[in-house]
Amino acid sequence: MMIPDGYIEIERIYAAMMAGNVRSLAVTASQPQEGVSTVIRALARRNLNAGRSTLLVDLNLHSPHLSNALALPSSSTPEQGLSKPHMLSLHKEIKMAVITAPARREVIMQLREPGMLANHIQGWLKNYDTVLLDTSPIGLHNSGNLPGEYAASACDACILTVLAGVTSQASIKSTIEKLNKAQALLLGTVINDRYNPGLKQELLREADKLSRYFPGFANRVKNWLNKSHLLSLEL
Repeated sequence: MMIPDGYIEIERIYAAMMAGNVRSLAVTASQPQEGVSTVIRALARRNLNAGRSTLLVDLNLHSPHLSNALALPSSSTPEQGLSKPHMLSLHKEIKMAVITAPARREVIMQLREPGMLANHIQGWLKNYDTVLLDTSPIGLHNSGNLPGEYAASACDACILTVLAGVTSQASIKSTIEKLNKAQALLLGTVINDRYNPGLKQELLREADKLSRYFPGFANRVKNWLNKSHLLSLEL
C-alpha cells in the first residue's frame, strides 16, 4: 500500500512538523499492521519534495517492515551500535538514507540505556534535516523489542496510527497512557481506513458490480461519483 503524493493527511502532519520545528519524529501504533511504515515512507517523500534531507530509522524489531519494503538487509555490522545509513537517493545534495533494524540483542540492550537513542538522534540531525523513526508496536510485550514509547520519547514528537474498525478503544487508551508516561509529545493521530472505506468508495464498489450487466450506465455513475464534491468532503 502506498499513500499518494499530496494526500491531505500527510500535508497536515508535515505542516504541524514545520510549525512546531519538529526535526525528529517517531511514527508508532498499538498493534502490528496498522500502517506505520506506509506513513513513514509518505512523510519521507513529502520531506524530499520540500528539499529536506531525510534519515529513516527502522526500530520495529518485532517486524522490520520498513527494511523489508525497501529490500534492505537487517543490520549485521554495527557502528556505535547501529548500521551505517544506506543511501537511497542523492539529487542536488538532497539525500535520503535508511538505517536498518538491528539484529543483535546486545545492540538492542545498548539502545535501551537512558539517553542512548536520543544521543544517536542528535548525531544524525547534524547530517540530516529530518529523522523519522519506525517503532515497534507499543502494545506488544517482548523482551527483544525496543519499547515504542521509549523511541517516541527520544524524538521531538510522535504520530500514532490507528487501524479503523480493528484497533480497540482500550488498546488506544493504553498506548496513549504509555506515551504520556514516557513524556512523549503526541503530535497527532492518523486513522487508517484500510478496512473501513468511506461512502464514496462503497458506492464505487457497488457501481463496479453493475459493469457486467450495464457497462454504460455503470461508467456514468462512476464518473459522477468521482466528480462529486460532496462525496469528496471529509467528515
